[in-house]
Amino acid sequence: MALTFTKETNGNVTVREGGAVVKCLQPDLHILCDTQNTDVLIISGTPNPYDEAAEFKFQWQTVTAPTYTDKEDLISKLCADFFNSQVTVSGGSTPYGDNAAISSVTRSTSSVLLKAANTNRKELIIHNNASGSLFVSFVTPATVGGGVLIGAKETAFFDHARTDAFGIWKTGGSGGASVTEITT
Repeated sequence: MALTFTKETNGNVTVREGGAVVKCLQPDLHILCDTQNTDVLIISGTPNPYDEAAEFKFQWQTVTAPTYTDKEDLISKLCADFFNSQVTVSGGSTPYGDNAAISSVTRSTSSVLLKAANTNRKELIIHNNASGSLFVSFVTPATVGGGVLIGAKETAFFDHARTDAFGIWKTGGSGGASVTEITT
């Protein structure tokens, strides 16, 4: 049966199958696509290929609205027009990375190295598990108010960021950052 996506005036996305509503989705979801499979997953939280908390799963070929030319075109349109999301692709080959390493960095009110430069890096994922704001910079030193702000308990994704990554917290305290590096 055909699936259609509709953006509602409140920003939510309604999915219909044969005219009947099958799912109402928030616009902040992420789309996860497996290159070895025709399924597309829309998941909440982080676009983690190992996260089992799928909000909605469907065969991309069943979608009739929006119109599209191929799977990549459909995913692009869903991201641009319906969801304020990033696309993460798994199950494929080296363009998306094959290995992950996780490290921890202690919270500091001085600029600290979060992750050293790596020419094989495909993506850098930084989760601020502290109660205060973290500012991330790809030039040293990181400064409060400069760079990319990652709020308390939030996550940021940096595609193809191969340089050193530095961070500084606005205030002291416990916690820090979990840094995941995806490489080839």
